[in-house]
Amino acid sequence: MFTTLQEMDAFENAVRAIIKGQRAKLNMSDETVGKIAFSFMPRQRTKVQALLVGQGAGKYRKPQRMRTPDLMNLCEALGLKWQDVSATLKRRFVVPLYRRKPGFGEWPRSRAFL
Repeated sequence: MFTTLQEMDAFENAVRAIIKGQRAKLNMSDETVGKIAFSFMPRQRTKVQALLVGQGAGKYRKPQRMRTPDLMNLCEALGLKWQDVSATLKRRFVVPLYRRKPGFGEWPRSRAFL
């Protein structure tokens, strides 16, 4: 579970890095990826650019928020399995149980709350 907007942004940036790396490895253009991943949309290349690069000019350029179906479509279009990408990201972002602080996610046990 993410607790801050910065953690969510870091997660999305990691996904973008994986997708951009695979796209570069396959030498595919935004248009080609868009046609495969978003064939049902009128402007496929624009959708890919909005997700990976961003919209706006200069300091106002921000990538579009990624939805799970968008991620799954991009991964499948690039020959990646969503399950593999998800497992890689879980290892990086999910805190293993043995590293969690005692009482993480529990109600306080002081007498004031009993």
